[in-house]
This record gives sequence, C-alpha cells and structure tokens, in this order.
Amino acid sequence: MPFLADPIDLRLAAGSELDPETGCINWIRHRSPAGYGRIWWNGRGRETHRVAYELAFGPLPTNVQIDHLCRNRACCNLDHLEAVTPRENYLRGVSPTAQNARKFECTRGHALEGDNLRIERGRRVFAECARLRSRRTYHKKRGRNVEDIERRQAALAALVSGDRGDLGGGSEPSWGRRATDARLGGSRAETARLNPPE
Repeated sequence: MPFLADPIDLRLAAGSELDPETGCINWIRHRSPAGYGRIWWNGRGRETHRVAYELAFGPLPTNVQIDHLCRNRACCNLDHLEAVTPRENYLRGVSPTAQNARKFECTRGHALEGDNLRIERGRRVFAECARLRSRRTYHKKRGRNVEDIERRQAALAALVSGDRGDLGGGSEPSWGRRATDARLGGSRAETARLNPPE
C-alpha cells in the first residue's frame, strides 16, 4: 500500500501555532537558517508562508515576493502577508540599503534633493559632501592640517556674512575688515573712510 501524505492544508495547520500577543501563526516545525518555515509540497521543499499564500490566493508570478508585515519570518498568518515586488520588499526591510533609501538628509544635515543630489553608478551622491571629502583629501595629500584649514575657512565665512557667533564675539580685526572689503570690491580709500583707525 503506498504512503499517502496528509493534505497540505492539514499539515500547515498541524505545524502552526497561534501567538495570542502578536496574532502571528508561527510555524513550529522545521525552519531554514534564515528563520523561514519549511514544508515539503509538490515534490520539493517550500517556505510555509508562500504555500499558505498560494493555497489562499492561487499561484504567485515569478516576479513577486511575499512580505511579512509583522517582520516575523516564521509567520503564516494571511493577514500579515502581502505580495509585493522584490524592490518594494527590500525597501520595506531593515537592511542598510532600505535604511539609506528612507533618508532625506545626510549625516551632516545636507538635503538629499535638488542640486545637492546626483546619481553616479546607481548610487546617490551628495554634491556638498563630495566637495568636502574632495577638499579634505586634497589637503591631506599635501600634508596640511585639515581641521585648522576648515576652522580658518569657517571664520572667514563668518566674517563675510557678518556673523561673529563662531568667533567668540569681540571686535573684528583690521585684517579681517580689509580682506573682506577687498573681496567685496572696496578700495583702500573707501576702507579707510568707512573704517577709520582707532
């Protein structure tokens, strides 16, 4: 007499257990190393969540994956499963790729849009960060103290904008006024007239 296996729906029910706290129907039998439930069906091993979904809704197209909305890989609850494209499944996850795709600004606070954003070799590149990285590399190769150069550039930018918050208050040094006036197109006579010596 040949061996007759139980129908697949009965085997799914026998190997599953309801978690009352989360509502997940967890597969309690064999699991893959990645944590997905495994069951033998139609002559090969299959993931239990895919089998449950196919039994309820029919065969899946080849370009579709099942996303666990509950983030529990052993769950077979149809309310926790959704058929999505592979891209959508990756972006919903917690991998570094998915985390980076959800970002709207870089770690330095630069916006990830407009002129600050460009695509190079399939990756997002942030123009301001790339410029800063290039400048640091340029000065490092020449043996210069990068932090000192950046501090001086920030001080000069504060002088030009009139913001003295980074300079610790006090009066503006005369060299700063002359350099600022010269950069803005003022002559020495105008500088002397506008800033008489003290």
